[in-house]
Amino acid sequence: MKTHQALLLKKQLSRIAEIDAKSPFDLSGSVRFKIAKTLRKCEAVEADFEKVRGELIRAKGVPDDKGNVNIDPRSAAFPEFVAAIDEILAGEAEGVPDITFTETDLKLDKNSIPIDVLNGLIAADVMKE
Repeated sequence: MKTHQALLLKKQLSRIAEIDAKSPFDLSGSVRFKIAKTLRKCEAVEADFEKVRGELIRAKGVPDDKGNVNIDPRSAAFPEFVAAIDEILAGEAEGVPDITFTETDLKLDKNSIPIDVLNGLIAADVMKE
């Protein structure tokens, strides 16, 4: 799984967990475990990505008068920053398993999972028919 997919998947699995905490879905134990395990690994990828993104900003950016470091999109450093981020996002998200969910797994006939979450799972390439 690519890093950009893991970041998108993290967002969608977080939404499922958040909704489930308020109004439990009818999900099997194995599906719940797959969600929890994958979410934890995606959170680690997100933490690593944010750490590196911050390091890149500090390395290529310029501090403003308040001490905040930013990269001006018109600066020569900006294309290098974007290229570095694109490279990271296109790379493998180590530790995140290649998983799939089906309509049956998520019991879509019983569970009201928001369409934007389902679309996000499709975009992350983990929702199969």
